Amino acid sequence: MIETNNTYLDIYDDCWLLPIKVDTLAKLKIRSSTDTESGEVAFSALLEPSSLDPSTLKQFIKETNIIIGRNGLVVYPQSLYLVSKLRGEAKVKDTSSIAKGLLAFTRFLDSTCVEQEDEDGNIIPPE
Repeated sequence: MIETNNTYLDIYDDCWLLPIKVDTLAKLKIRSSTDTESGEVAFSALLEPSSLDPSTLKQFIKETNIIIGRNGLVVYPQSLYLVSKLRGEAKVKDTSSIAKGLLAFTRFLDSTCVEQEDEDGNIIPPE
């Protein structure tokens, strides 16, 4: 069983799942601005929420989990995949089993970067 409870984060120092609600009709807009002095072009991303009235929008608000890493930051590739499974042709009704599988995979990837200790107290170096 994979724990999704974030109550004991200080004890476990581990990845965990954070339940969120997602607007599946939101659009990502990329804007550019040019510095007049240097000519440097800077890009910024803006998430534009859907413009439907609240009563209609409720059916497009879905709940999923995102993965939070050991450092407290979002693990983006896996979390974006979970959000993407809420819309489009390959959408699913419930992402909880996918989230638990990705959490286990993320923990495995994380464990390959950290020293491990076996039953006899021997240190196993990261691969």
